[in-house]
Amino acid sequence: MTRPARSSVIAIALVGTAMLAGCTKVPSPPPLSERDLQNVVSMDAIGKEMPDAAQALAATPGFCVDLHHGEPSFFAGTHRGLSHLDQVLIRLGLSGGVTGWRGAGLIDPKPVDPATVRRLARVTARLTLKFAREEAPAEPDKPWPERCRQRYWLTTPVYQDDFAFVESGADCGGLCGGGRLIALEYRNGRWRVVGVHDTWMA
Repeated sequence: MTRPARSSVIAIALVGTAMLAGCTKVPSPPPLSERDLQNVVSMDAIGKEMPDAAQALAATPGFCVDLHHGEPSFFAGTHRGLSHLDQVLIRLGLSGGVTGWRGAGLIDPKPVDPATVRRLARVTARLTLKFAREEAPAEPDKPWPERCRQRYWLTTPVYQDDFAFVESGADCGGLCGGGRLIALEYRNGRWRVVGVHDTWMA
């Protein structure tokens, strides 16, 4: 084999090796830990990390906090009956995806940058299609204790790409309460809250 031909073979082999290396499967992010869920509570309420936020809320008389209550997801429930046409429009990129994102915290939340809003819209569109194909889970049978006059809970997290979504809900009696869809992204080895979307209010 001549020198130019040998060089070509080596170059092709190197390119092929690089392409195969690029096909290596990236490991999925780990599930949300208890600490991550505690962080969701503090970011949801005050917009910054406070490790003892859930414990502080739970210590309030008559206020109960359950980070694993398993309440039905409002976001998932609204998309389980999605029509075939709506699903086609989402696949074509003509519809779907949550765009109304704001920063964490109930008081003076910061805006979410447009690039993150676009990424969240794409990811929630794919998540919508996943919910449309799934059967609704059985209703949880986990009653709150009688002493709980005010309640705060998180739904079971769902995962899509490098994002996790969990919904918070609060019921403070009568027509008082609300819920939010909270988006977390796995960045630099940890989960970070990147956006909040208000889903319901009583």
